[in-house]
Amino acid sequence: MRRLIGILRDGSGDDEPAAAPTVDGLGALVDGARANGLDVRLDARHGPLPVPVGLAAYRIVQESLTNALKHASPGPVTVALTRRDGRLDVGVTSPYDGPAGPRAPGSGAGLVGMRERASLLGGTFQAGPEGAVWVVRAMLPLPEGDHQ
Repeated sequence: MRRLIGILRDGSGDDEPAAAPTVDGLGALVDGARANGLDVRLDARHGPLPVPVGLAAYRIVQESLTNALKHASPGPVTVALTRRDGRLDVGVTSPYDGPAGPRAPGSGAGLVGMRERASLLGGTFQAGPEGAVWVVRAMLPLPEGDHQ
């Protein structure tokens, strides 16, 4: 519990936890990736989401964009969120031309973390190359009664 509270704090020394990011912040996240050189396209058709689903989707996109910055070949990166049939589908694609070393250091735990986020919600996660594209897919179920 202490670890979770520490993660939610904003580091300002305030005793109140920071607000968790939501899919409403994806525009700013994509803008930041663009400012760092990625050619990112965002297609978000999801409507209101439960907080845990929105947070997981945001973090999966965030990590996917970080991985694209570190590993992707030059070219377009697409981010798509689509609500359908009682679930939120999250997809991120980036150019891929083989297993090259990362251009920036990292812990290497990104894919594991994304998989864990999806699993905690009862969802699924897949990532890997499909030809000349690296694909990240997550399916996050929506709670009963939240199927718009």
